[in-house]
Amino acid sequence: MRFTDLTDCVYVHGWKIVGCPECGKKYRNHVYGYVDVTGMLTWSDGYICDGLYTSWPSVTKCECGALFLKAKAHCVGYVPRVMPVPTGDEPQYEIPYFLMTEEAQAKYDEARGRKTPAGPWWKRLFRREPAVEYRPPTRPRPPERKKEERHWPQVPYMDRAEIEAEFARTTCFADPELETALRRDYWWSRNWKRRWPETQIPLDAMEQDNLRRLLELLRYDLDHLRPDDDDVDEAEQRASKFWLEIGEIQRELGLFDEALASFARVGDELRGRAAQLEWLATERQAQLVKLNLPARDEK
Repeated sequence: MRFTDLTDCVYVHGWKIVGCPECGKKYRNHVYGYVDVTGMLTWSDGYICDGLYTSWPSVTKCECGALFLKAKAHCVGYVPRVMPVPTGDEPQYEIPYFLMTEEAQAKYDEARGRKTPAGPWWKRLFRREPAVEYRPPTRPRPPERKKEERHWPQVPYMDRAEIEAEFARTTCFADPELETALRRDYWWSRNWKRRWPETQIPLDAMEQDNLRRLLELLRYDLDHLRPDDDDVDEAEQRASKFWLEIGEIQRELGLFDEALASFARVGDELRGRAAQLEWLATERQAQLVKLNLPARDEK
Protein backbone atom coordinates (compact mmCIF):
# COMPACT_ATOMS: atom_id res chain seq x y z
CA MET A 1 0.00 0.00 0.00
CA ARG A 2 1.41 3.39 -0.98
CA PHE A 3 1.09 6.07 1.69
CA THR A 4 2.30 9.32 0.16
CA ASP A 5 4.56 11.46 2.34
CA LEU A 6 3.59 15.11 1.91
CA THR A 7 6.50 16.49 3.96
CA ASP A 8 7.58 18.81 1.15
CA CYS A 9 4.11 19.58 -0.18
CA VAL A 10 3.11 23.25 -0.17
CA TYR A 11 -0.23 22.35 1.39
CA VAL A 12 1.37 21.53 4.75
CA HIS A 13 0.62 24.33 7.23
CA GLY A 14 2.72 22.96 10.04
CA TRP A 15 3.08 20.12 12.51
CA LYS A 16 1.23 19.18 15.65
CA ILE A 17 3.43 17.72 18.36
CA VAL A 18 1.56 14.76 19.78
CA GLY A 19 2.37 12.36 22.57
CA CYS A 20 1.94 8.62 22.88
CA PRO A 21 -0.81 7.92 25.46
CA GLU A 22 1.26 5.13 27.02
CA CYS A 23 4.87 6.31 27.28
CA GLY A 24 4.48 10.00 26.40
CA LYS A 25 7.02 9.93 23.54
CA LYS A 26 6.61 13.00 21.32
CA TYR A 27 6.05 12.87 17.56
CA ARG A 28 5.26 15.44 14.90
CA ASN A 29 2.11 15.02 12.81
CA HIS A 30 1.30 16.96 9.63
CA VAL A 31 -1.42 19.61 9.56
CA TYR A 32 -2.77 20.08 6.04
CA GLY A 33 -4.48 23.28 5.07
CA TYR A 34 -5.66 22.12 1.67
CA VAL A 35 -5.26 19.05 -0.51
CA ASP A 36 -6.29 19.20 -4.17
CA VAL A 37 -8.15 15.95 -4.83
CA THR A 38 -9.00 16.73 -8.45
CA GLY A 39 -8.81 13.52 -10.45
CA MET A 40 -8.62 11.31 -7.40
CA LEU A 41 -9.40 7.61 -7.56
CA THR A 42 -12.16 6.54 -5.17
CA TRP A 43 -13.08 2.94 -4.42
CA SER A 44 -16.35 1.69 -3.06
CA ASP A 45 -14.81 0.87 0.34
CA GLY A 46 -13.94 4.54 0.86
CA TYR A 47 -10.25 4.34 0.01
CA ILE A 48 -9.01 7.26 -2.11
CA CYS A 49 -5.78 7.91 -3.96
CA ASP A 50 -4.37 10.54 -6.31
CA GLY A 51 -1.05 12.17 -7.08
CA LEU A 52 -0.69 14.08 -3.82
CA TYR A 53 -3.08 12.46 -1.39
CA THR A 54 -3.68 8.88 -0.36
CA SER A 55 -5.77 7.51 2.49
CA TRP A 56 -3.30 7.01 5.31
CA PRO A 57 -3.81 4.39 7.98
CA SER A 58 -5.36 6.16 10.96
CA VAL A 59 -3.72 3.87 13.52
CA THR A 60 -0.06 4.25 14.40
CA LYS A 61 2.29 2.29 16.63
CA CYS A 62 4.69 3.91 19.08
CA GLU A 63 8.21 2.64 19.68
CA CYS A 64 6.97 1.31 23.02
CA GLY A 65 4.52 -0.96 21.16
CA ALA A 66 1.34 0.94 22.03
CA LEU A 67 -1.28 1.59 19.35
CA PHE A 68 -2.99 4.97 19.17
CA LEU A 69 -5.00 7.09 16.77
CA LYS A 70 -3.00 9.86 15.14
CA ALA A 71 -6.00 12.16 14.97
CA LYS A 72 -6.87 11.56 18.63
CA ALA A 73 -3.36 11.78 20.09
CA HIS A 74 -2.87 14.40 22.80
CA CYS A 75 -1.47 17.59 21.25
CA VAL A 76 1.29 19.22 23.31
CA GLY A 77 2.41 21.87 20.84
CA TYR A 78 2.38 23.22 17.31
CA VAL A 79 5.20 24.17 14.93
CA PRO A 80 4.09 26.34 11.96
CA ARG A 81 5.67 26.08 8.56
CA VAL A 82 7.56 29.19 7.40
CA MET A 83 7.02 30.13 3.77
CA PRO A 84 9.78 31.87 1.77
CA VAL A 85 10.09 35.64 1.99
CA PRO A 86 11.79 37.60 -0.85
CA THR A 87 15.16 38.98 0.22
CA GLY A 88 17.28 41.80 -1.14
CA ASP A 89 16.32 45.35 -2.05
CA GLU A 90 16.45 44.93 -5.83
CA PRO A 91 13.17 45.75 -7.62
CA GLN A 92 11.28 42.81 -9.04
CA TYR A 93 9.41 43.72 -12.23
CA GLU A 94 7.00 41.64 -14.27
CA ILE A 95 5.43 42.11 -17.69
CA PRO A 96 2.08 43.49 -16.35
CA TYR A 97 4.07 46.29 -14.65
CA PHE A 98 5.57 47.48 -17.93
CA LEU A 99 2.12 47.60 -19.52
CA MET A 100 0.89 50.15 -16.97
CA THR A 101 0.75 53.84 -17.70
CA GLU A 102 3.58 55.92 -16.25
CA GLU A 103 1.18 57.40 -13.70
CA ALA A 104 0.05 53.94 -12.61
CA GLN A 105 3.68 52.82 -12.40
CA ALA A 106 4.56 55.78 -10.22
CA LYS A 107 1.71 55.01 -7.82
CA TYR A 108 2.63 51.33 -7.82
CA ASP A 109 6.27 52.08 -6.97
CA GLU A 110 5.41 54.74 -4.41
CA ALA A 111 3.21 52.29 -2.54
CA ARG A 112 6.17 49.92 -2.37
CA GLY A 113 8.77 52.52 -1.52
CA ARG A 114 10.89 52.24 -4.67
CA LYS A 115 11.93 54.60 -7.44
CA THR A 116 10.13 54.47 -10.79
CA PRO A 117 12.50 53.97 -13.77
CA ALA A 118 12.47 56.77 -16.32
CA GLY A 119 11.48 56.47 -19.95
CA PRO A 120 8.43 55.23 -21.85
CA TRP A 121 7.14 51.79 -21.05
CA TRP A 122 7.67 50.37 -24.52
CA LYS A 123 11.39 51.21 -24.46
CA ARG A 124 11.77 49.65 -21.06
CA LEU A 125 9.85 46.61 -22.20
CA PHE A 126 12.07 46.01 -25.22
CA ARG A 127 15.27 47.28 -23.55
CA ARG A 128 15.78 50.16 -26.00
CA GLU A 129 17.49 52.09 -23.26
CA PRO A 130 18.96 51.05 -19.93
CA ALA A 131 16.07 52.39 -17.88
CA VAL A 132 16.12 49.34 -15.68
CA GLU A 133 19.42 47.87 -14.69
CA TYR A 134 19.55 44.26 -15.82
CA ARG A 135 20.06 41.72 -13.11
CA PRO A 136 20.17 38.00 -13.67
CA PRO A 137 16.95 36.32 -12.49
CA THR A 138 17.15 34.66 -9.15
CA ARG A 139 15.57 31.33 -8.42
CA PRO A 140 12.98 31.40 -5.65
CA ARG A 141 14.17 29.70 -2.55
CA PRO A 142 12.36 26.54 -1.51
CA PRO A 143 10.03 26.80 1.48
CA GLU A 144 11.97 26.96 4.71
CA ARG A 145 10.91 25.04 7.76
CA LYS A 146 11.54 25.91 11.34
CA LYS A 147 14.30 23.77 12.73
CA GLU A 148 12.28 23.11 15.85
CA GLU A 149 10.11 20.53 14.09
CA ARG A 150 13.17 18.36 13.47
CA HIS A 151 13.53 17.78 17.19
CA TRP A 152 10.70 15.24 17.05
CA PRO A 153 10.47 12.20 14.74
CA GLN A 154 7.59 11.99 12.31
CA VAL A 155 4.60 10.09 13.67
CA PRO A 156 5.08 6.49 12.47
CA TYR A 157 2.60 4.84 10.15
CA MET A 158 2.16 1.17 9.48
CA ASP A 159 2.40 -0.33 6.03
CA ARG A 160 0.17 -3.16 4.82
CA ALA A 161 2.30 -5.92 6.31
CA GLU A 162 2.45 -4.18 9.70
CA ILE A 163 -1.30 -3.52 9.71
CA GLU A 164 -2.12 -7.14 8.97
CA ALA A 165 0.43 -8.44 11.48
CA GLU A 166 -0.90 -6.15 14.22
CA PHE A 167 -4.46 -7.12 13.42
CA ALA A 168 -3.62 -10.82 13.73
CA ARG A 169 -1.70 -10.18 16.97
CA THR A 170 -4.28 -7.99 18.75
CA THR A 171 -7.21 -9.87 20.27
CA CYS A 172 -8.47 -7.39 22.86
CA PHE A 173 -9.15 -3.68 22.43
CA ALA A 174 -9.69 -1.36 25.38
CA ASP A 175 -10.90 1.44 23.09
CA PRO A 176 -13.75 0.68 20.62
CA GLU A 177 -12.75 3.67 18.48
CA LEU A 178 -9.23 2.28 18.12
CA GLU A 179 -10.66 -1.12 17.21
CA THR A 180 -12.89 0.42 14.56
CA ALA A 181 -9.95 2.28 13.00
CA LEU A 182 -7.67 -0.76 12.94
CA ARG A 183 -10.38 -2.97 11.45
CA ARG A 184 -11.03 -0.37 8.75
CA ASP A 185 -7.29 -0.14 7.99
CA TYR A 186 -7.18 -3.94 7.78
CA TRP A 187 -10.19 -3.93 5.43
CA TRP A 188 -8.47 -1.43 3.11
CA SER A 189 -5.20 -3.32 3.31
CA ARG A 190 -6.76 -6.67 2.37
CA ASN A 191 -8.65 -5.01 -0.49
CA TRP A 192 -5.37 -3.91 -2.03
CA LYS A 193 -5.16 -7.11 -4.07
CA ARG A 194 -8.57 -6.21 -5.53
CA ARG A 195 -7.56 -2.67 -6.60
CA TRP A 196 -4.55 -3.15 -8.90
CA PRO A 197 -5.53 -4.85 -11.06
CA GLU A 198 -9.24 -4.78 -10.34
CA THR A 199 -9.98 -8.41 -9.62
CA GLN A 200 -12.99 -10.22 -8.24
CA ILE A 201 -11.59 -12.22 -5.32
CA PRO A 202 -13.99 -13.72 -2.75
CA LEU A 203 -13.55 -12.70 0.90
CA ASP A 204 -11.79 -15.26 3.04
CA ALA A 205 -13.03 -16.27 6.50
CA MET A 206 -10.88 -13.74 8.39
CA GLU A 207 -12.01 -10.89 6.15
CA GLN A 208 -15.66 -11.82 6.65
CA ASP A 209 -15.25 -11.99 10.43
CA ASN A 210 -13.57 -8.59 10.40
CA LEU A 211 -16.36 -6.98 8.37
CA ARG A 212 -19.08 -8.45 10.58
CA ARG A 213 -17.39 -7.07 13.68
CA LEU A 214 -16.85 -3.72 11.94
CA LEU A 215 -20.57 -3.63 11.18
CA GLU A 216 -21.33 -4.00 14.88
CA LEU A 217 -18.94 -1.20 15.79
CA LEU A 218 -20.30 1.15 13.12
CA ARG A 219 -23.90 0.52 14.17
CA TYR A 220 -22.96 1.36 17.76
CA ASP A 221 -21.20 4.55 16.62
CA LEU A 222 -24.25 5.46 14.54
CA ASP A 223 -26.48 5.15 17.61
CA HIS A 224 -24.02 7.18 19.70
CA LEU A 225 -22.81 9.88 17.33
CA ARG A 226 -19.89 11.83 18.75
CA PRO A 227 -19.38 15.54 18.02
CA ASP A 228 -17.43 16.22 14.87
CA ASP A 229 -13.77 16.71 15.81
CA ASP A 230 -13.24 19.26 13.03
CA ASP A 231 -16.64 20.91 13.55
CA VAL A 232 -17.36 20.55 9.82
CA ASP A 233 -20.09 17.95 9.33
CA GLU A 234 -23.57 18.18 10.74
CA ALA A 235 -25.10 15.18 12.49
CA GLU A 236 -27.05 14.24 9.35
CA GLN A 237 -23.88 14.29 7.25
CA ARG A 238 -22.02 12.10 9.70
CA ALA A 239 -24.95 9.68 9.79
CA SER A 240 -24.92 9.51 5.97
CA LYS A 241 -21.24 8.56 6.02
CA PHE A 242 -21.99 5.77 8.49
CA TRP A 243 -24.88 4.45 6.39
CA LEU A 244 -22.75 4.55 3.24
CA GLU A 245 -19.96 2.55 4.88
CA ILE A 246 -22.39 0.13 6.53
CA GLY A 247 -24.14 -0.46 3.20
CA GLU A 248 -20.85 -1.12 1.42
CA ILE A 249 -19.78 -3.67 4.04
CA GLN A 250 -23.13 -5.40 3.72
CA ARG A 251 -22.79 -5.44 -0.07
CA GLU A 252 -19.29 -6.95 0.06
CA LEU A 253 -20.63 -9.59 2.48
CA GLY A 254 -23.40 -10.44 0.01
CA LEU A 255 -26.20 -8.98 2.18
CA PHE A 256 -27.71 -7.14 -0.75
CA ASP A 257 -31.18 -6.42 0.64
CA GLU A 258 -29.72 -5.01 3.86
CA ALA A 259 -27.27 -2.96 1.79
CA LEU A 260 -30.09 -1.44 -0.28
CA ALA A 261 -31.90 -0.43 2.90
CA SER A 262 -28.73 1.24 4.21
CA PHE A 263 -27.97 3.11 0.97
CA ALA A 264 -31.55 4.42 0.93
CA ARG A 265 -30.80 6.30 4.18
CA VAL A 266 -27.81 8.18 2.75
CA GLY A 267 -28.39 11.92 2.44
CA ASP A 268 -28.14 14.11 -0.64
CA GLU A 269 -24.51 15.12 0.00
CA LEU A 270 -23.38 11.53 -0.68
CA ARG A 271 -26.14 10.53 -3.04
CA GLY A 272 -23.78 10.24 -6.03
CA ARG A 273 -21.78 7.50 -4.34
CA ALA A 274 -24.81 5.78 -2.87
CA ALA A 275 -26.56 5.60 -6.26
CA GLN A 276 -23.67 3.69 -7.83
CA LEU A 277 -23.48 1.26 -4.91
CA GLU A 278 -27.26 0.78 -4.97
CA TRP A 279 -27.02 -0.30 -8.60
CA LEU A 280 -24.32 -2.84 -7.71
CA ALA A 281 -26.42 -4.21 -4.84
CA THR A 282 -29.45 -4.44 -7.13
CA GLU A 283 -27.36 -6.44 -9.62
CA ARG A 284 -26.18 -8.71 -6.76
CA GLN A 285 -22.54 -7.73 -7.32
CA ALA A 286 -20.27 -7.89 -4.26
CA GLN A 287 -16.86 -7.10 -5.74
CA LEU A 288 -14.83 -3.99 -4.91
CA VAL A 289 -15.17 -1.35 -7.64
CA LYS A 290 -13.75 2.02 -8.56
CA LEU A 291 -16.41 4.71 -8.36
CA ASN A 292 -17.07 7.13 -11.18
CA LEU A 293 -17.25 10.49 -9.42
CA PRO A 294 -17.03 14.03 -10.83
CA ALA A 295 -14.02 16.16 -9.96
CA ARG A 296 -14.20 17.75 -6.53
CA ASP A 297 -17.04 15.56 -5.39
CA GLU A 298 -18.16 15.62 -1.79
CA LYS A 299 -15.35 15.92 0.71
